[in-house]
Amino acid sequence: RKIIAESFTDRTVAENGAIVEVERDESRLPTKSQVRYVAKHHSGIKQQKLSAAPAPRPGKAKGNIPGPGYLYEIDATGGRLELVSEFDLQQPIGTANAYGVLDVWSTACVGGVMGVFNAGYVAAQRALFNTFTSKRTLFARYDIDLAEDIWPCHHVCRKLAGDRGEMVSDAAEALASELNVILLTAAAYRPQMKGTIERWFHDLKSGDLRKLVGFGRRPERGELDPKLGAAMTRYDAMRVFLMLALKYNLMPAPVEAIPPAMISQGYEKISRIVLWQWGMRNLISGARCEDPGLIYTSLLKKTDATIREDGLYVQRVRYMSPDLRASGLLQRAAASGPISVQATLDDYAGRTVWYRASPDTPWLPATLADERLAVYDATFQEYVDYYRR
Repeated sequence: RKIIAESFTDRTVAENGAIVEVERDESRLPTKSQVRYVAKHHSGIKQQKLSAAPAPRPGKAKGNIPGPGYLYEIDATGGRLELVSEFDLQQPIGTANAYGVLDVWSTACVGGVMGVFNAGYVAAQRALFNTFTSKRTLFARYDIDLAEDIWPCHHVCRKLAGDRGEMVSDAAEALASELNVILLTAAAYRPQMKGTIERWFHDLKSGDLRKLVGFGRRPERGELDPKLGAAMTRYDAMRVFLMLALKYNLMPAPVEAIPPAMISQGYEKISRIVLWQWGMRNLISGARCEDPGLIYTSLLKKTDATIREDGLYVQRVRYMSPDLRASGLLQRAAASGPISVQATLDDYAGRTVWYRASPDTPWLPATLADERLAVYDATFQEYVDYYRR
């Protein structure tokens, strides 16, 4: 009765001016079980215990990380950049998203990808392939000459942290089983658990990316649709992403990330990539280099393909390679009919596939047979749609 009198009464003014406290209707009063629960869990003794409990001590992103290449963070963000087709510059193909991979110890960007895709492991595969392979080769594919020592990050990490969308799937198990990478999943709605890459995404979208043609939010009423001004293709967007990532790596490293040993050795201007290089020379972190063929076939999805007398067919797209010509499989297909083989496919870069005739033979690369189409850096689906038309 005391609790009801203190908290569940309404004060009214009588006709004579006196203030009267009126108990609320029974339907607006708490039940006995509700009163007991509040008394048990919110009593003064309970609150005193909670206030006396020690406050949690927040850790640091670099805590217990021995060096570069030990822990990478991967995440996706919407670039808000409208792109057009490689084959028809008047045809919008969607809004570009970016996947980034950052090394936690040095805060350097070690890889990523930008294109029209949904966040998930299929898109993360391409970002990880770019991470674990040579950046000189990656830049050459986009017609940029880059020395190997300017961006020397091509190592397979020891641990990889990401969201459940990327890390929890049957396809993602190849990272653990074939590449021996330990997968860590971040809790939902906890961006601070991947604070290194979240900070870079913030700088990326608030910086030079905003100056590009086709950048913008979904238009409000009366505003110009960014799709109408779109002029960049996937090829252009990827070039921009690579240059912005390189620019980020050449910027000064955070002061808290620089070890005192570097200062004692006489280093003055320390960029993120210089910090990475120093760590790889002086620390042991578990990072290692792997054969690009193993990385390609481990990360990308596998599909059925057919060898005919004129090449390797993956759906409607024809591929050819010197190894395929010398293998005798083309002649055998011409004499006995199509041969079923297995191929690995990169959905976002359809110019190259890898194939093998049997499970005990090595994977071999094959490139697009039509030289007219090979000049376009199109997705595999764009090539399929082209042949369908």
